[in-house]
Amino acid sequence: MRIPAWFQLDVPQPIYNAGVSVAAEPAKSPAVKSMAPVVNRMAGLLAWAGVFVAGALTYSHIADKSMPCGPSHGCDTVATSAYSTVLGVPVALIGLIGYLILAGLSAARPVMGKSKWRLLTNLSLGGAVFGFLASIYFVYTSLAVIKATCEWCMASAAIMLVTLIVTIWLWSLEDPEPVATRADAVLQGSSLILVLGAMGGFVKSMDNAAERGMPPIAPGLTLQELLPDKAKMRGNDDAPVTVVEFADFNCPACRSSAKEMSKLFEEGHGRIRWAFRNLPLVNLKGHETSMHAATLSELAAEKGKFWTFFEAAYKPENTERVKSIDGLKQIAVECGLKIDDVVAALQPDSEAAKSVLRDDDLSLKLGVLSTPAYIVVANGVDPRAVSAKRLPDVLHGDPYKNLIWGQ
Repeated sequence: MRIPAWFQLDVPQPIYNAGVSVAAEPAKSPAVKSMAPVVNRMAGLLAWAGVFVAGALTYSHIADKSMPCGPSHGCDTVATSAYSTVLGVPVALIGLIGYLILAGLSAARPVMGKSKWRLLTNLSLGGAVFGFLASIYFVYTSLAVIKATCEWCMASAAIMLVTLIVTIWLWSLEDPEPVATRADAVLQGSSLILVLGAMGGFVKSMDNAAERGMPPIAPGLTLQELLPDKAKMRGNDDAPVTVVEFADFNCPACRSSAKEMSKLFEEGHGRIRWAFRNLPLVNLKGHETSMHAATLSELAAEKGKFWTFFEAAYKPENTERVKSIDGLKQIAVECGLKIDDVVAALQPDSEAAKSVLRDDDLSLKLGVLSTPAYIVVANGVDPRAVSAKRLPDVLHGDPYKNLIWGQ
């Protein structure tokens, strides 16, 4: 019986050569050969995604700005903790460098020889394993020790997990004969451009959000209503420009802006008066002692030591001490306050606590809901609410520059 052609098996036929029968070897699947470059591109894309996330966290840490992180502000809590640095280097910066190395290895593989492909892949695998273990440690620390959730840190950990899986996949594949293609060049170049553009947009959006968050000034509000007690003011009474600051001693951005405000105050040579109002954001994580710090600052004002306490509380080495009541007590005593007065002031009905509430009432009247916030007041000029980012430019611009700098 004749077997139909469609039913015949495709069996390799022997090749006869000089009486010797040699079976033809089955050809390797071209799909398997091309898989390694494709997986390498996937690893590159993941590395660039990690560059963006780690870059955003690095900018937030270095610029001391709040991350968009949901109502809990867990990112700020993690960023200001003692675990946010390793030997003084921000963890986010270490992550950024790691992702850049992984992206560089992905870009280098297609242009190196076949022997180099395996070496570079082994390096990527080692980096991915280290990065994954580090991310697990930092996630555990934030959740179990700091007790705060940083969505950006979680995103970085997820990227590193997928990176590890993809890198193991790449490592298990046969090394191809590397050939740098146009697709690889376009992928790397476009990834770099997209990340830089996204970072620029991210930085700008943070600055714009801070500016949009500034409240309108209530019409008819007088300078006397804005000013605190004289003990919480710095500078000449007849200074042509007054800057009223609303701040929280546990606010990372306030800590950074205090340095800038001090610099502007000194450069003004008596032409700027600096006034301080307390706005403890006690409902935010990491701000649990903000009311205590504000109260002790008011006690310091009663004793003529407000600015001594202010400078001590904002010292970098006291960042963690401000987060505990015992630490605040120690700072207050170091500033010359008596421990009995400190303990009495921390009672809910103390005069110092009532002073904080008066500042808080004014912030509600003005619509100030976040810190730091600045209100610039000058003779003949309506009060103006300004963000910390814009404050230097505003004071160096019209109409204030002539009043302060004589320009």
